[in-house]
Amino acid sequence: MNRATRWNDKVILDILQKIGETQGRIMGIEAVVKEIHEDVKEILKSVALIPDLRRMLVEHLKEDEPTELYVNRNMASWVKKGMWAAATGLAGWFVAKVTGR
Repeated sequence: MNRATRWNDKVILDILQKIGETQGRIMGIEAVVKEIHEDVKEILKSVALIPDLRRMLVEHLKEDEPTELYVNRNMASWVKKGMWAAATGLAGWFVAKVTGR
């Protein structure tokens, strides 16, 4: 064999090795692209739920009363009960003083 033939064989082997490396990289990229595709599908499913969740939240907020109103109403109820109890006690004390019992 002459020198030119050996050089050509070496060049061909290098080219084949580089082709193999490139094919391996391409296969790796294809695998990652498949995973990314699945992840994107899951993300899109989640994003599709956002309008429904927003609608449900808005409806929930419209139907529920603010906490401040609930607390204020509860406090007003207890104040009313306390006033009735105080008025009843005062009336009973007044009646007891007037009748002497």
